[in-house]
Amino acid sequence: MISDGHFAVLGDMDDAIGSCEALGGSAIVDEFWEALPPKHGSRYSFACAAVAGCIIVTGGQGRKTVELYDEVLGR
Repeated sequence: MISDGHFAVLGDMDDAIGSCEALGGSAIVDEFWEALPPKHGSRYSFACAAVAGCIIVTGGQGRKTVELYDEVLGR
């Protein structure tokens, strides 16, 4: 869950471009999926958390890196 109470969905190992989307809008009838900037690559079996307006993605099979998405800056 991201800071506005909506959900973000992050791609997995079958997703070669590492796509990410978030459920946007202000009411149930106005909700829609919007693209977020893609991860730097696909990750399999990674961990993620929403903290202080950021989505943090870390690890994954064979990866020892961390990626951060800042909701305020949109990157």
